[in-house]
Amino acid sequence: MDYYVKKPVDYIQLIRQLVSSSGQGNMTRFTGMRYEQIQNRYERICRVLLAIHSDMRKLIKPEDEFALDGFESFSVSQFFPNNINILVGSGSELIYAMGYSQLRRKGQMTDKQKQKRTDLEQTLGKAPGNAVEKSVQSILTHLCKYMKDKDIPDVTLNTDYHKAYVRALSKVPEGRSRIRHCQYSSTLPRTPTNRLFPVNYVDRQFRKDQANHVRESVQFARSPAAMMVRLSIYQMVHNYLMPRRVRDQRKGNWKTRGEQLGVPGWKLHEVLRKHWARRVFLNKCSLWEPEKMTWLLGWRNRGIDSGRRLPFHVWV
Repeated sequence: MDYYVKKPVDYIQLIRQLVSSSGQGNMTRFTGMRYEQIQNRYERICRVLLAIHSDMRKLIKPEDEFALDGFESFSVSQFFPNNINILVGSGSELIYAMGYSQLRRKGQMTDKQKQKRTDLEQTLGKAPGNAVEKSVQSILTHLCKYMKDKDIPDVTLNTDYHKAYVRALSKVPEGRSRIRHCQYSSTLPRTPTNRLFPVNYVDRQFRKDQANHVRESVQFARSPAAMMVRLSIYQMVHNYLMPRRVRDQRKGNWKTRGEQLGVPGWKLHEVLRKHWARRVFLNKCSLWEPEKMTWLLGWRNRGIDSGRRLPFHVWV
């Protein structure tokens, strides 16, 4: 994990600050580390946790019902909105996969803002109109393969009425035979009885625990690649290290979402010991395509470089 670094750091401290809505500006003040150094360590943590998640996904007993929706945020500025497509287990709220798609700025704008959007699109290019469709198609393709490997004949997928989800499902080879698609209105009350509650719950957790996504915040992401790195770290904590319910935790029940799906705590510790603090290799991990993009810092806003240099050893 510290391969080729000159200054070891406390990774646990960085993770705790990340999942408690602390921005990197705060971290530089309290840890004495440079901003670039913190981001480099997050990328290293992310790769290790992606490897752990890929191993854990093989161990859990998959559910027969999932919820999928997009979490809207932005990076660089509000002229570069994005949609984080999230696949969540309906019974456990475990995050199985996340994808990224850049959007075109929409909603009410002043004439000056409309002109700036036009100027940016002429300079950098327009956000692709089918980005959400391609992202969801990639996730569902891997979901079908995952269900096939686990010998599960079919599953239910709950979404809202976004047309891109229907188009994406139609382009998945085994989509019609393995996925029962049910659609519900996104305006329904976000209560536990709502079929979209699992993914709405994850949205709320992101808003609450990730500094990048707190509404009207100055701590927004400066890069889509860095944003997905931090979300992937949070995904691991949410799935396997965080008690599923605060109310149960207060009663002494620290059962995680992974444990609810049949993975005992000792097995999680075994997987953690296998990967934690060690160098992980891309060609030895069973990652889904969106996870490979996160691993290789491949997410971009059109026309803008991520500003991160990817060392050669990360590709191995």
